[in-house]
Amino acid sequence: MRPTALAAAILMLSAAGCKPVPKDQQLPVFKQAIQLYINNQNQDGQQRKENLRKDQLAAERNPALNPPTGTTFSTFHWAEEGYVVENYKCEVCGVKLLLPVPASEYLCKSCGHSPYRNHAGINLKESPCKACLGPDGLPKPPAEEEIKARLSGQDGCVVRPMFLLTQEDVEKPLEAKVVYVRRLWVYDRRGAVPVSQKILDKAKTGPIDAKWIPKEENAGADWRDREARYSIPGFHRLDGEYVGEITFRFKGGEIVEIGRRPEVPVRPWKDLNSTAR
Repeated sequence: MRPTALAAAILMLSAAGCKPVPKDQQLPVFKQAIQLYINNQNQDGQQRKENLRKDQLAAERNPALNPPTGTTFSTFHWAEEGYVVENYKCEVCGVKLLLPVPASEYLCKSCGHSPYRNHAGINLKESPCKACLGPDGLPKPPAEEEIKARLSGQDGCVVRPMFLLTQEDVEKPLEAKVVYVRRLWVYDRRGAVPVSQKILDKAKTGPIDAKWIPKEENAGADWRDREARYSIPGFHRLDGEYVGEITFRFKGGEIVEIGRRPEVPVRPWKDLNSTAR
């Protein structure tokens, strides 16, 4: 990775035998290099997605060509102020969760409710209930204070920051643990959305632009057209989410990977002890 202007200045100062650069000046460059690493991973995934679409179309037009053998790609999420919660018990069903936070778009995969909400006195048969959804029908983000208050009150709940400095002595290269979320997308060639004429007419005056909806009648569209690329049948659907951890060392204005933990799937699992009680 190319060092930024600030990183270059750090190198020059180090070469001149000056005092170590203060931590508050190194940290922004360290985090910027990590964000660049994540961005590069996402760019690779986007390019893979475009290549898959191109190869799939070529195989459909020419029977002599083999279809692409790999039809998945990944996207990565990381935020320097973000965090991941492990062993979080859902307020409704008691299932323990592994969640990236803020995760306002997520509902508990076991009961369909927001695990951050207090559901006392609410009809839990309605899933998700009105307490979990906003006026637009989408999951309503709880206040950050509400999340932290509930996290602090749970035994066994572990909060892992997405950026944790583990070596901060400026006499040595800085080191940090970086927790990220990887989403795996799978190509579904049959993917199409049946849309009635009533919905299409309603979309003309509403917030939804129907031209982006994948429909069977768009099967002959050219994928190289930007609008058709996202409206032809066949699209990538979310297949799984994983939390991983990489330890980076910041040296010479660049980051070096020095350790990696196996990824863990973001999924609920039954708390057998609480169920037995």
